[in-house]
Amino acid sequence: MPDQAHLEHLEWLVKHRSMIQQTLFNMYKFMREHPSKLSDATKTQAFALLAGAAFSLWRAVFLTETSRDWSIVEGNLISFLDSVVSDNAITYQDDKRNRAWSVGYYIDDAKLRIEKVITLVRVPKTRTSHVFHWHKEQGRIPFNSVGTSRSDLREEWEWTHAAIDALLHFIDPEFRLPVEFVYMT
Repeated sequence: MPDQAHLEHLEWLVKHRSMIQQTLFNMYKFMREHPSKLSDATKTQAFALLAGAAFSLWRAVFLTETSRDWSIVEGNLISFLDSVVSDNAITYQDDKRNRAWSVGYYIDDAKLRIEKVITLVRVPKTRTSHVFHWHKEQGRIPFNSVGTSRSDLREEWEWTHAAIDALLHFIDPEFRLPVEFVYMT
C-alpha cells in the first residue's frame, strides 16, 4: 500500500502534468491560429524560449519526487555522466533514476530561458505582478540549490509555470492559458 506522501505526490503530478501539457497545446494552437502575431523577431524569439521552458517543465514535472541532498545529487550526477559517456544517450529512465540531479537541470533550464525572455521583452523590474517576484525583488531568478526539499521543488515548478503564463500574456495580451493557478493566491 502506497504511503500518504506518495499518494499526495501522485495527485500533484497528475494535476501539474495536465497543466503543462495544456500549456504546450495552447502554445501550439496559438502558433497555428495566429502566426502573424509572431512575425516580430523579438516576439518569435521570446515565444521559442518559452516553448523550451515549457518543455523543460514538462520533463521536470515527472522528476519532482525527490529531495536535493548533496550526497544524492552527487551520486546521481556521477551516474548521469557515466550514462552520457558510456552510452552517448540519455533516456527518460536515466532522468528518473538520477532525478535528484536532473530535476534541478530542467527547472533551472526553464528559469534561464525565462530570465532571457524577461530581458528580451524588457519586462520592467518594477512590474507589480507577483509572478515576477524573482526578477522584481532580486534582479535575477534564483536557481535550484542543493538541499531543496520535495515540497520546495514543487513550489518552484509552480512559480516557474506561472511565470511562463505571465510572459506569454506580456508578449501578447490576448494569450491566456485557461489554467487556474490556485497556488498563486
